[in-house]
Amino acid sequence: MPRSPTPTAPRLKLTVQHQPNLCNVGVRVAYERGFFAAEGLDATLLQTDLSGGHEHSVSHVIGPSGPVRADIAVIEYPSLPLLASGALDYYVIFGEHSGCRQLVVPIRSAIHTVADLRGKRIGIPPSTDPVMWEFLARQSGVDPKSLNWVFVPRAIGSSEELAFVQREFASGSLDAYVTGDPVGEMLIVDGFARRLASNTWTPPLNGWYCCMWTVRRELLDQNPWLAKALTRALHQSTQFIERNPAEAVALSVSKGYMAKDTRQDLAARLLGEYVWTGTGRIEADLERYFQLLIEAGKLPASASPQELVKRVYRGVQA
Repeated sequence: MPRSPTPTAPRLKLTVQHQPNLCNVGVRVAYERGFFAAEGLDATLLQTDLSGGHEHSVSHVIGPSGPVRADIAVIEYPSLPLLASGALDYYVIFGEHSGCRQLVVPIRSAIHTVADLRGKRIGIPPSTDPVMWEFLARQSGVDPKSLNWVFVPRAIGSSEELAFVQREFASGSLDAYVTGDPVGEMLIVDGFARRLASNTWTPPLNGWYCCMWTVRRELLDQNPWLAKALTRALHQSTQFIERNPAEAVALSVSKGYMAKDTRQDLAARLLGEYVWTGTGRIEADLERYFQLLIEAGKLPASASPQELVKRVYRGVQA
């Protein structure tokens, strides 16, 4: 049986996916602070290949000679049906944090509750799944089919996205917009938007993990010790972020993972408001997400959330 590397054994080489956004800060800290290396892991951070337009693709990253498979990747709930079917051959091992998604409306909008979104034009990137927001609509007594989703291309987490939303709101072309941090918070702080809902602050979403760590199935099957090693490294990373959110952001900027014009104080505040790994509730959250996906028609009604969790989850205690 494969075992964890000894001090003299070759380190296991891994390609680790990251994106130039705020919520992927955990992988950077684990790499830059040596937490991967301390577990005998020779990790290489490679940026997600977004050429196919999938914001949360876990299959490929950009290598020196072109796209390659990622060994380790962060996913969100829209990828779970593909994991359950085996179309994406990864296991979830770890829940990282809650938060990072926002639904905003223009500052002077007459929309004040999710129920007010009925019939409104809601901008959303084509790679982003609206199931989470449709769940909140159902909770408010609104038929999700009454929501008018407008799929709009944009650059993720960039000044280009910020300018796009400002233009669309000013012209009245969009009544609401779904985005990730820190763009949503920047729109609010700068007086262009109000927060309608968020998985950082809006219950019950604020109590669920949004970002989850996955490992390629074949790799984990061949190296079962890897789940525990990664869990230890990632616990170290998230504990560092909880204690030092400003330093985690500064590291991301100084090493070129995030733009030099990142508003670091704002980004650090957001990291400090996420709920990190200490809750240990990942299996319960996976079950909740599978139930949401079943209710949304993304999975067969005959599917059992509990059985689906067993298919995709291979976590361990650090």
